[in-house]
Amino acid sequence: VNVNKLKARMVLMGHTQKTLVAEMNDRGVKTSENTFSSKMNGKPFDTDLVDGICDVLEIEVPAEKAEIFLA
Repeated sequence: VNVNKLKARMVLMGHTQKTLVAEMNDRGVKTSENTFSSKMNGKPFDTDLVDGICDVLEIEVPAEKAEIFLA
């Protein structure tokens, strides 16, 4: 995961880790701030979480998803 690109997208969309997690939970992608933080620090993201992040952050272009999550 390219954490810097993910953080940049979060800032661009006006989200912190806390608000992103809250928005994902509101949309049915259940995760905690602790889990999200551990993923940002190197634990692997599962596909449901990646899909939820992409939904909230409006990441729709496959190449952009790959740049962030397959780095």
